Amino acid sequence: MRKIAKIAALLAAFGLALFAAGCSNSSDPLPYIPSGGSSGGGGGGGGEPTAKTIDLSTVTADTVIANNTTVTGKLGANVKISIADGATVTLKDVKINGTDSDSYKWAGLTCAGGATINLEGTNTVKGFLKYYPGLFVPKGKTLTIKGSGSLNASNEKAAGIGGCCVDATSGIQKEEGSCGTIVIEGGTITATGGMSAGIGCSHGSDCDGVTITGGTVTATGGTMAAGIGSGGGNSVCGPISISGGTVTAEGGDYAAGVGTGYLTDSKCGAITVANTVTKFTAKKGTNATDSVGHGKNGGTCGAVTIGGTVYWDGSAYQNEGATVLGQSPFVYKPNFKPMEQATADDIGKVIGADGYIYANKAAAEAEGTTASAMIAYVGSATEPTNSDINASMEGHAHGLAIALSSAGSWQASWSAAKTSAASYAAARPARASTWRLPSAYQWMWMLKGCGSNITPKTDIGNAFEFQNGNISDMSQACGGGSIYNKYWTSTEKDGSNAYECRCDNQHKFQSASKSQDESAGIWAIAIFAF
Repeated sequence: MRKIAKIAALLAAFGLALFAAGCSNSSDPLPYIPSGGSSGGGGGGGGEPTAKTIDLSTVTADTVIANNTTVTGKLGANVKISIADGATVTLKDVKINGTDSDSYKWAGLTCAGGATINLEGTNTVKGFLKYYPGLFVPKGKTLTIKGSGSLNASNEKAAGIGGCCVDATSGIQKEEGSCGTIVIEGGTITATGGMSAGIGCSHGSDCDGVTITGGTVTATGGTMAAGIGSGGGNSVCGPISISGGTVTAEGGDYAAGVGTGYLTDSKCGAITVANTVTKFTAKKGTNATDSVGHGKNGGTCGAVTIGGTVYWDGSAYQNEGATVLGQSPFVYKPNFKPMEQATADDIGKVIGADGYIYANKAAAEAEGTTASAMIAYVGSATEPTNSDINASMEGHAHGLAIALSSAGSWQASWSAAKTSAASYAAARPARASTWRLPSAYQWMWMLKGCGSNITPKTDIGNAFEFQNGNISDMSQACGGGSIYNKYWTSTEKDGSNAYECRCDNQHKFQSASKSQDESAGIWAIAIFAF
């Protein structure tokens, strides 16, 4: 009896208990007590244990990691690794690749209660039996992840970081499999779910919420599940708050990138993305409704607020929310200006495939996007007024952007030029119109925007001359090609002829045969309106 009492006293001194937690019915884990030194600081009694390291390659039994411990190494045994309630631990080059077996019903790494994980080096955690997540924190508790290292968390059916997958075959009860609040403050996090969110709910289990304040986070949902948020069905994720870092989330089929999954009982709380993030990208799964918000069948989603603008108020779209949140990918970069905010000062800059304005092609590529086109004209919603222009703007009357290189080769016929412009291969922002061959009037407005003396008008004439301005110089300066020769317009003169724009030494509009052949070639170039 005295020996048992001594063991109990020793465990109490380190704040440890024998327990089983986190959607698991395994046998009680053994506590890990760092050897050497019973206290921190000056070595007196009653303090925290001195910081120690445990190498998982030496662990052969279920183990609880105590506070102030660094964990390293590759786990070779099929045992459960837990973090003590309230403990702060460091993961440094940890590898836990769980074995999918009914004999091992636990997560890759289980938090017994609240915990803080500091990341160093490269870390991988994969759940054991497929219904268990890579990293689990119980409902009502908070897991905080920080540090400079990386973490890759996943499993076949469960969340990467979050709850257990609850269905008829898992044997897990919803209350047992639901998770607490997940807070990410730093590190490079990659979380991949099965029929579950990358970060948040698994199918059939709830999550208290997700908060991201920093780091680089990539979350991918499995079939019917959000990247960040709820699982495919029968799951409710609490509020989702993203206020810092670079966050990329992609939903599985029928699911939002951030928000709800496929079924109507897949729900989430309010989604808030603050203007303090570096970059936020959400991509909806095939057939989903929103990139941020709802999966295909709607579910229930709290208010969606991005950069202070409410796009969904909990019951209806606001501020063109259906269009904005339905973009895929949806990109929010508060340190850059979206194309819709372009002014005349932005003429000569480029628009990236993400819909933001960059100084030049190199600047766009440095931000991880393709440079789509150079801004050549910026106007207002009522200018230009010609019906030909308005018809081809498709509701985008703010500006025109011209491709950085030719869309069709020299000596193209008019019909070939129209086809090559429409199928131009360069990436185009989702909010822009389709690629098309510019009309004669659009050419006039672009030339004027780039400094030409031209006065746009509908009476083109056969020899309407102008000074070229700076369109060619601007194109080359921003990383595009020279605009120096003859280019087709989409404006017909009659059944056999259409207008071309000559940007060579003649600087004029003139008619040319639609079946132009090798004796007098004309380039094709593409534009889009925004």
